[in-house]
Amino acid sequence: RGAAASPMETAAAMLLTLPRRYGGYGLPACKMNHPIKAANQGTPKRDARPLYADMAWPERRVIVEYDSDFFHSGSERLRTDAARRNALLGTGWKVFTLTKRQLCSVEECDLFVAQLRRSLRAYNAHTTPHAAARQFELRRLVLG
Repeated sequence: RGAAASPMETAAAMLLTLPRRYGGYGLPACKMNHPIKAANQGTPKRDARPLYADMAWPERRVIVEYDSDFFHSGSERLRTDAARRNALLGTGWKVFTLTKRQLCSVEECDLFVAQLRRSLRAYNAHTTPHAAARQFELRRLVLG
């Protein structure tokens, strides 16, 4: 554990946490696939195993779960995702969901980051005139 489970999780973590001078949002570093002990996940066998958060900031008890279009659609997957999030919320963690659409849209990603930044109590650094160009270049590199 400790590494991203998918290339898009890696891209999301890079965009969220790289410094602004590199085109990122400059959020604090996160832990990838961080284990979280959560009870009442549905079956007694699962209760003993930790859940793994895609991105976590343990000191703030904040999680970002990246939901891909491929692995997080269909009624059964939606049900298990909801049960998993409820288990995480039940342990006192704040859970944010990030989708591919949000990640790929500058406007939607900006809104997502503003909400996440408040929960992380992360300082919003002054944006330089070159920040948009750097962010565009980083997006092009990590998202294609």
